[in-house]
Amino acid sequence: MDNWQHEISMAADEGVRQLIEQSDGDVSPAQKAAAMKSAVDKRCISLRQKMGNLVAVANPNLTDGWFDEVSWIP
Repeated sequence: MDNWQHEISMAADEGVRQLIEQSDGDVSPAQKAAAMKSAVDKRCISLRQKMGNLVAVANPNLTDGWFDEVSWIP
Protein backbone atom coordinates (compact mmCIF):
# COMPACT_ATOMS: atom_id res chain seq x y z
CA MET A 1 0.00 0.00 0.00
CA ASP A 2 2.86 2.43 0.68
CA ASN A 3 3.88 2.20 -2.95
CA TRP A 4 0.36 3.14 -4.03
CA GLN A 5 0.31 6.08 -1.64
CA HIS A 6 3.54 7.22 -3.24
CA GLU A 7 1.99 6.87 -6.72
CA ILE A 8 -1.00 8.95 -5.63
CA SER A 9 1.29 11.61 -4.21
CA MET A 10 3.29 11.69 -7.44
CA ALA A 11 0.05 12.02 -9.43
CA ALA A 12 -0.94 15.05 -7.33
CA ASP A 13 2.46 16.65 -7.92
CA GLU A 14 2.21 15.97 -11.64
CA GLY A 15 -1.27 17.52 -11.77
CA VAL A 16 0.02 20.75 -10.24
CA ARG A 17 3.10 20.75 -12.47
CA GLN A 18 0.94 20.45 -15.59
CA LEU A 19 -1.36 23.23 -14.39
CA ILE A 20 1.58 25.57 -13.79
CA GLU A 21 3.09 24.76 -17.19
CA GLN A 22 -0.22 25.43 -18.97
CA SER A 23 -1.08 28.64 -17.16
CA ASP A 24 0.18 32.03 -18.28
CA GLY A 25 -0.02 33.77 -14.93
CA ASP A 26 -0.23 33.08 -11.26
CA VAL A 27 -2.05 29.98 -10.11
CA SER A 28 -4.25 30.29 -7.05
CA PRO A 29 -4.14 27.74 -4.24
CA ALA A 30 -7.72 26.75 -5.13
CA GLN A 31 -6.65 26.00 -8.72
CA LYS A 32 -3.71 23.95 -7.46
CA ALA A 33 -5.99 22.00 -5.13
CA ALA A 34 -8.45 21.33 -7.96
CA ALA A 35 -5.65 20.12 -10.24
CA MET A 36 -4.32 17.85 -7.50
CA LYS A 37 -7.78 16.43 -6.80
CA SER A 38 -8.43 15.75 -10.47
CA ALA A 39 -5.09 13.99 -10.95
CA VAL A 40 -5.51 11.96 -7.76
CA ASP A 41 -9.05 10.93 -8.70
CA LYS A 42 -7.84 9.64 -12.06
CA ARG A 43 -4.94 7.75 -10.50
CA CYS A 44 -7.16 6.26 -7.77
CA ILE A 45 -9.54 4.92 -10.40
CA SER A 46 -6.62 3.29 -12.18
CA LEU A 47 -5.23 1.80 -8.96
CA ARG A 48 -8.66 0.63 -7.85
CA GLN A 49 -9.12 -1.24 -11.15
CA LYS A 50 -5.67 -2.78 -10.75
CA MET A 51 -6.44 -3.84 -7.16
CA GLY A 52 -9.80 -5.23 -8.25
CA ASN A 53 -8.07 -7.41 -10.82
CA LEU A 54 -5.54 -8.63 -8.26
CA VAL A 55 -8.27 -9.43 -5.73
CA ALA A 56 -10.33 -11.26 -8.35
CA VAL A 57 -7.36 -13.43 -9.25
CA ALA A 58 -6.29 -14.02 -5.63
CA ASN A 59 -9.77 -14.83 -4.30
CA PRO A 60 -12.80 -14.56 -6.59
CA ASN A 61 -15.11 -14.95 -3.57
CA LEU A 62 -14.24 -11.47 -2.34
CA THR A 63 -16.85 -8.91 -3.31
CA ASP A 64 -16.92 -5.18 -4.01
CA GLY A 65 -18.13 -4.67 -0.43
CA TRP A 66 -14.89 -6.13 0.87
CA PHE A 67 -12.86 -3.91 -1.44
CA ASP A 68 -14.78 -0.80 -0.35
CA GLU A 69 -14.01 -1.68 3.27
CA VAL A 70 -10.27 -2.16 2.83
CA SER A 71 -9.80 0.73 0.41
CA TRP A 72 -10.51 3.23 3.20
CA ILE A 73 -8.13 1.81 5.82
CA PRO A 74 -5.64 4.59 6.64
